[in-house]
Amino acid sequence: MTIQEQYIELQKCRKQQSSDVLNNKKRIAWEYFRSLTDVSNLEKNLSSNFMLYYAPLKQIRGTNMVSWQVGDNKEIYVDESFAITNPELTNIQLQHEVLHGLTSFKENQQYFFGHRYDGSGKSNYMGLDEASTQMFAEDMSGVRLDENTDYLYTIKNVMRVMKSIFSADTIAEQFLNNSNRFEEQFNEATSFKFEPFALLMNDVYTLSKSYHYSSLTQEQIQELTAKKNKLFRFTSNLINQFAQDNPTIIDKICDELNDENMQQKLNIRRTELSDSSIHRR
Repeated sequence: MTIQEQYIELQKCRKQQSSDVLNNKKRIAWEYFRSLTDVSNLEKNLSSNFMLYYAPLKQIRGTNMVSWQVGDNKEIYVDESFAITNPELTNIQLQHEVLHGLTSFKENQQYFFGHRYDGSGKSNYMGLDEASTQMFAEDMSGVRLDENTDYLYTIKNVMRVMKSIFSADTIAEQFLNNSNRFEEQFNEATSFKFEPFALLMNDVYTLSKSYHYSSLTQEQIQELTAKKNKLFRFTSNLINQFAQDNPTIIDKICDELNDENMQQKLNIRRTELSDSSIHRR
């Protein structure tokens, strides 16, 4: 089915739920971001009506949750069976979808991580946007999802590294489409490797999502593994670069990740546990 056909099918069987939980999550997002950056654009989206529906979403669309912009309203659909059996995960993912509703539009144009969407069905910045959305949703919810639960695990934790290196306010500023300051600082630090980084994050996002919701061929699984490893190497090298002048960045990143599994993938460990202030390759 096309996206429009999926939406028509959802309208036939949707069950409207109370929007109180969404309004609360809008308030949480506003309070979180106003301490980091300008929230004037976010506040414009706060006035939109957010509506919550349960429906057989997995059957119709193949996913557990999705948000739709319908005129000035934002409709969030949750697979009913998923919501009943996974209340904690549903709570975090609702914050994720609310963030999409609050940040995806600026002056009636759709954006992904500071870049206007051209309506082609693809964006090079969707992976960065999804990673940042999940990272901030977890921070707001106070819960971290592990590798077995969250297909965004790899890219959201890479963004946690970027948050430690470049600061939360710099990430938030671009996430809210206020400026491209993160991108500019990233390019300065990496000799203009932001675009390749964005594409790699996008590839890992797309393949991880397909692996979670459907299936991949053995060749595609190998491609996903290779791209994840490439992303880990790039991120690890970036950490090493910054640690040359600021060894304490290692501990800061470990504190932010709070995840031994991810630290192993990035080959980092706390400086007090290492015989070197810089992690070894």
